[in-house]
Parts: sequence; structure tokens; C-alpha cells
Amino acid sequence: VGSEMCIRDSIKGLQFIDDHQIEVENLTSDFSYTRKEMKLFKTTLETATSSVKADITFFRDGSFADFKNKIKFDATISSADLSLLDLNKFYGEFGKGDVLHFSTNLEGTLNNFNAKRLNLTSDSNLIIDGDFYVINSFASENGFSIDAHLSNLVSDYDQLKSFLPNILE
Repeated sequence: VGSEMCIRDSIKGLQFIDDHQIEVENLTSDFSYTRKEMKLFKTTLETATSSVKADITFFRDGSFADFKNKIKFDATISSADLSLLDLNKFYGEFGKGDVLHFSTNLEGTLNNFNAKRLNLTSDSNLIIDGDFYVINSFASENGFSIDAHLSNLVSDYDQLKSFLPNILE
């Protein structure tokens, strides 16, 4: 009576194609689920051109309805090598020939979240360090914005143009 139901499992080598046509070649994680939270620890997600290592906890208060706006999460991305080829499938304005290497701590909801202590470099020598607050990431019709507090930004126009070729002219 006093103990809470907990489902635990190890996910190893899961492959799938997501809604954005990203082909995940390997998803591995130590998974646990209770009525209050879902944890994905020691998580590795790999595509042909990207790799992410993270620990993620989703906090549930009631149902999973309106997941993007109501389910809070904390995530530690210990290392990520994210190809712009993959990122373009979410937002088609990125260039194609670069890879972002970063670590950060994320918290909030999928639609409104903080990225704290982002340390990012790219193969084209872009450097971004700082804290970011992203608003309406999944509801851009409500006014997408990013509030950034940067401690370091190293780039030049050519790097930025290759990173966002359709936005910068």
C-alpha cells in the first residue's frame, strides 16, 4: 500500500524514424517510470551524423496531456555532437555543413525552457557560452523568442552566414 509502482528497463539499440524523418540508429537508456516522473538516464541517441549523451527526468503532475506545455523536465546534456543536417529537419533555416559540439543543463517545459551554462563550439570555430531562455519553441505562432545572456561569443559574418544562410543576407 505504501510503495509506489515503478517500471524499470534498459533500452538498448532501439532504431526508428521520427516525425521529422530523423533516422535514429541507436537509442540506449536506463529507463524508469512512476506516477510522478519518467527518467531516462545514461541516454545515448545516435544518428548517422549526430550523437547526444544525456540524463533526462520528466516530472508528471496528472496526465501527459499537453506534454509540450505542462510536463516539466530537467536534462543534463553531458556531450552532444549535433549535425546541422539533423537540426534542419526541425528548422529548415540552418546551413548544412557544420556540427555543433555542446554541453548544457536544460529545465522547463519543451515549449518554454532554460539552457543553463551552454558551452558550444562548432567545426567552423563558432563559440557560444552562456545562458538561454527559449520561449514558444513549439508555438512560434505565439511569438518565438530567445533571451540570451552570453559570457562568450566568437564568430564572424561568414560563420554566421553559413550557420543561418537563409536568414542572414
